Amino acid sequence: GIEKADFLAKASLNGQPINLKLTSSDFKPSINKFINNIWKTNWNNAVFNKLHAINPELESSPALSILKRHDQTVILRCRIGRTRLTHSYLLSKDDPPFCIPCNENYSVKHFLVECHDLAQIRNKYYQVNTLNELFKNITFGTIIKFLKEVNLYSKI
Repeated sequence: GIEKADFLAKASLNGQPINLKLTSSDFKPSINKFINNIWKTNWNNAVFNKLHAINPELESSPALSILKRHDQTVILRCRIGRTRLTHSYLLSKDDPPFCIPCNENYSVKHFLVECHDLAQIRNKYYQVNTLNELFKNITFGTIIKFLKEVNLYSKI
């Protein structure tokens, strides 16, 4: 291999064309890295985007990939704050869902972190003050178990 490398290096000095066979797969890692860098730069500059506050870094969570597909969907919908439970009224033109015990509109933040009616069950699984803290420190499996116990999993 060294002789071939020496030969190619010397050939390049003479300006002789070198016949190297490169396939598209040779360029894929470089192209993917370039595109990901552009994407990350755009994302980092989108600080006023409400999804940026939920997920400031674009790295995917390996913990999310081990969940069943439906569990992944439930977690991702909760992370972005848009679920069938909290937003279906927009399509049906009904009134927004309302938490009667708390006298507040129903939101992902409300049922995952704030609702007094769900506090006792929630405390069995986790104790956090913000959604960011919840998704950063609590396993997704624990959140799924909580949602199932309070009968919200199938409504998300």
